[in-house]
Amino acid sequence: MTVDSNYLLEWGVPEPRINQQVMEFQQTLLKVDQALNSEDVQALVFLCADLLDKDVSCISTARDLFIHLQHLDHLTSQQPFLLVELLQLSRRSGLLPQLDLFNQPSAGLVSPYRKLLFNLSENIDADDLKSIKFLLQNKLPRRKLEDNVVSVQAGILSSSKHGAGTNPASRVYRHLTP
Repeated sequence: MTVDSNYLLEWGVPEPRINQQVMEFQQTLLKVDQALNSEDVQALVFLCADLLDKDVSCISTARDLFIHLQHLDHLTSQQPFLLVELLQLSRRSGLLPQLDLFNQPSAGLVSPYRKLLFNLSENIDADDLKSIKFLLQNKLPRRKLEDNVVSVQAGILSSSKHGAGTNPASRVYRHLTP
């Protein structure tokens, strides 16, 4: 007895070929998770904050991030473009050839605002970060201004406190200029 593949798809049973493709993509995501350190994960979470419909502070691993992005259909085995974009933006594009993703285009899903803040945070040294924390001390809770906050976290703090709004860049600029 042969079973029509359309019949199986209607009942939620995936085709073996699709199932294998999904499994290979999950393995790719696991390899990325294993290759990233905590600062890399923070960078990816920051870059994706506008795409997620929840508080990003609960995301601590790349696996958590990938699960959320998959639930929102931003990241699938048929469309790995967001993963490519995130790895390129976070300067981890060296992983792309290892994952057979180097020929994939990037998605363009990360907002220009997030890209701008991320690039700014990459160029902030320890003294600049202390100055930013000082300028934001009346705007943020004390626990968020701890000494161990890294540059990307400072960007997360300032952007999450002030929201995306109509002109987020001008708000950040206003709060960071004396």
